Amino acid sequence: MDRRKLSVLCVSVLALALSAGSGYGSGELDEEGLLQISGDYRVVITQTCVRTPYQPPPAAGFDPNTRQLLMDGEMLTAIGSGLMRFAEDGTVQVLEGVQTEMSLDQLTPGKSPIAPPAQFTCSGNYTIQDRKVAFSLSCDVIVPQPGVKVIVGPQNFEGYIDRRKRSISLTNIAGGIQSVTVSIAGTPMQERHRICTQHALAIQ
Repeated sequence: MDRRKLSVLCVSVLALALSAGSGYGSGELDEEGLLQISGDYRVVITQTCVRTPYQPPPAAGFDPNTRQLLMDGEMLTAIGSGLMRFAEDGTVQVLEGVQTEMSLDQLTPGKSPIAPPAQFTCSGNYTIQDRKVAFSLSCDVIVPQPGVKVIVGPQNFEGYIDRRKRSISLTNIAGGIQSVTVSIAGTPMQERHRICTQHALAIQ
């Protein structure tokens, strides 16, 4: 192949590659040029938290300005999984959630550092700017006792969507105070605070 034919071939291959690259992101933007996501993602969530004991509500576990503990706390880690569902109306849910906690303070003989798996669901609203997504979740922990409801939140995540919208990497690193509220027949009876660092990886 002479140099002229080789040059033409290279230009053609480059043009085809550029054309394919420009179409790579096609269909990802709405009419206003904003990225949209919808559908189901399998998600794994890991977290490390410091939490305070239960108190009659309203809880006062951390100073809201300094985030300093106002009483003795305990440290725990947890890992969970579930189905994260994004809807086109801007709502997000976590369904089929299961989580296991491990207390880092239960280290002496006779203690049980790991808790039985707990089921949960979450709901919230999400926003997207460029490829950055942010949302706040309120989670409902499923308990066997009838009439008892446990709510955890707000859990504020933000992160980035990959180019093909096949995976989303999310973090909660702002150090916001979350409440764990136990209600019986609709009346809050016990409440505790926690501060967590959290990571979630959602894959379609």
